[in-house]
Amino acid sequence: MIHPNKLRTVAALAILGMIATAAPAATIYVSTTGNGSTGDSWTNAYTNVTAALAATAVTQEDDEIWIATGTYAEAAPLLPTTNTAIYGGFVGNEPSGYDKSLRAVFATPTTITVSVLPNRVIDMSGAAANYLFDGIVVAGG
Repeated sequence: MIHPNKLRTVAALAILGMIATAAPAATIYVSTTGNGSTGDSWTNAYTNVTAALAATAVTQEDDEIWIATGTYAEAAPLLPTTNTAIYGGFVGNEPSGYDKSLRAVFATPTTITVSVLPNRVIDMSGAAANYLFDGIVVAGG
């Protein structure tokens, strides 16, 4: 018979192990004025949506992509990743934790186009599960 204190200790260690290995969801930034380095802030924002999606493909942990106002001409159709929400309509200076319902998406539109045939902006052929596009204008595709 296992002593109750040992059982509690093992259970506590198992829970701590799960917490320690779970990666927190990230907010990844995209802006026409970003420096394209890490996507971890508006200053370091990626300059295209494709790079931001590539970053979410690594974690797949309910990441959010925040895209500042502007037009983004992608070189290929976007491939949504699992558990990712893509939000447009940001000015490009909102702080972390900003209430997304306060965006003025009509005053600060975010437009995504694609520059190659067949002009498909979002590729749904291998659609991932649980993704969201919100506040995005899809043009030319």
